Amino acid sequence: MKLVFYFLLWSVLLAVPYPLLAQQTAADSLLAKIDKEPSDSLKAVYYYKLASTTYLQDANRAQEWANKGMQLTKERKLKDLDLDFLNLSGVIYLKLNEYDKSIETHFKVLKLREAKGDKKGMVRAFMNIGNVFNKSGDTKQALRYYQESLTLAEQIRDNQSIGNLYNNISNIYSQDALDNGKPDAIKQAVQYLLKTIQFAKKNVPDQDLSNTYILLSYVYLKDDKLELSKKYTDLAVALTDKTKDKLAGSYARINRANILVKQGLFEEATQEVARIKKLIRESGLDYLNDEFSTDFEKIAKAVKEKDTSVLLTDKDSLLRVSEEEAGLQRLKVREELREKYESEKKDLENKNLLLENRSIEQEANRIKILWVATGAIVLILAMLFVLIRKKNHLLNEERERLLEANEEIRQQTEMIKEQHRSLMEAERFRSRIFSVVSHDLRAPISTFQSLLSFSKIAEIPPEDIRSSLLKIGHEVNIASTMLDELLVWSAGQMSSEELRLVPIEVREIVQSSQLLFQERITMKSLALINDISDTLVVQGDRKRFEFIIRNLISNAIKFSFTGRPITIGAEQSDTELQIYVKDEGVGMSEEQLLSLKSISTKKSHPGTWEEKGTGLGLLLCDDFAARMGWSISVSSQEGFGSIFYIHIPLSDIR
Repeated sequence: MKLVFYFLLWSVLLAVPYPLLAQQTAADSLLAKIDKEPSDSLKAVYYYKLASTTYLQDANRAQEWANKGMQLTKERKLKDLDLDFLNLSGVIYLKLNEYDKSIETHFKVLKLREAKGDKKGMVRAFMNIGNVFNKSGDTKQALRYYQESLTLAEQIRDNQSIGNLYNNISNIYSQDALDNGKPDAIKQAVQYLLKTIQFAKKNVPDQDLSNTYILLSYVYLKDDKLELSKKYTDLAVALTDKTKDKLAGSYARINRANILVKQGLFEEATQEVARIKKLIRESGLDYLNDEFSTDFEKIAKAVKEKDTSVLLTDKDSLLRVSEEEAGLQRLKVREELREKYESEKKDLENKNLLLENRSIEQEANRIKILWVATGAIVLILAMLFVLIRKKNHLLNEERERLLEANEEIRQQTEMIKEQHRSLMEAERFRSRIFSVVSHDLRAPISTFQSLLSFSKIAEIPPEDIRSSLLKIGHEVNIASTMLDELLVWSAGQMSSEELRLVPIEVREIVQSSQLLFQERITMKSLALINDISDTLVVQGDRKRFEFIIRNLISNAIKFSFTGRPITIGAEQSDTELQIYVKDEGVGMSEEQLLSLKSISTKKSHPGTWEEKGTGLGLLLCDDFAARMGWSISVSSQEGFGSIFYIHIPLSDIR
């Protein structure tokens, strides 16, 4: 049964990422391509395919082709392909049982994979090193490198490699279990075999588990757990029948025959042996007859004697004694070789001692020279480092200055753009103001000119003259008011007159405006209520603030119904002070509110007593407020009156 294990072990050890079978026609075809191919790079690729597909059948030829391919990769500096050839050489050395060369080669591959950071390649390298130790009989070292490979494969989630590694590890534990039959060894083998099956089913569904099932069934049979052994034997038989793997199927069926003997089903065991022999004949695997001869004899003996106690998984005592004697003989030979090696080693050490003494002095001199050279290099590097650092510091300072200059230029550019925009708006505003002024001043002058011209050519009745003069006087009054407002505004626009910010007592300004309009207030029977606190003081330009208050009160009087109140008050929030002028007059429509601050749609509406105005007052108020950092807003409902608000920042309250 030991041969069964070797079959299963080899099926895993040789599970490297190269094809395992190759036809002679394929090799001939590749050789023909190599002869015709002018490119050395493609020749190297063909040599790799040739060696990787033939090393199982003819390892020596495969090694020859691999060497030719490696020579081309070195000449053409094809580093990746050269590394693949090196890995393949390690596998071929293992096939040739040259363990030292194989292990040395795979360690070189591992070092190169580590330098490249190729973790997947490192997984394969660790696995190949484990394969070499496993085949050479050092299972302890094999397990060590398999575990290294498994840890790295789990980190990068290389499921295919994880499945192969579980197989390799479980094979070693299974060999130990089948050899000594100890409970701990059997338990460990079963644990890894079940883990292999579970992982493969979950992560590598296409992995062939027939070998794992066969091993597990043999271990369970060794532990006399016939039902579990039968379960996995049946799974192995079903799987090999499906895949038409006659070799693995033969091993599975021989175990089934053993189980049938253990169960006392002697006739069924005989029938199973007949099926195995038929399978061997049909598949051409005649060498299995020799391999299974011991099992066939034991089964035949058990059937004949109706004996279920035959230890079918053990070797005959004679064979075991023979193996023990052979082992002792091999041990003796190894000891003789070791003693010879130690003796030769001692002679060599004595010879080398003289050479070492001579070389010590030379080495010391070389070290001195090396230290001097190293010191000089370090000094030069230090000087370069200081110079570069100083240069970088200067460059950084220059960069900071440039950034600051760019930022200053950007800010100046933004300021110029803003000033240009303000100037353009002011110019448009002035142009429209002068357009309105010229139109409104022309009306009374035109009327007066018409009257004079007409009086030259005809007699005008005194009543008509009186009526015309009243009309002209009324228009002159309106023009005069407009000129007064424009004079105040134009004075504020002169560059020589700047804002004069002083503390202003708001209640006093409201009272002085009330006295100014007292006659109009009395005529319309209005009640002007001053709710401003005596202590309210704001910081602003007095002339402009008086102008704003006068205009807002004047408008409230103009549009108030007779006998209604006008309220002037103040409210303070968390962010600003609001001074308001509230009337209960005609109010404004939505359309009037939208066009209120637009100079392009300037229109004066008559008051409740048909009072007329220029339509410029609110525009000038808004401009004055903006120059002081304030703003004006209005809320109104047609037929119910309006409220005008002056919004003053809290920072302007004193």
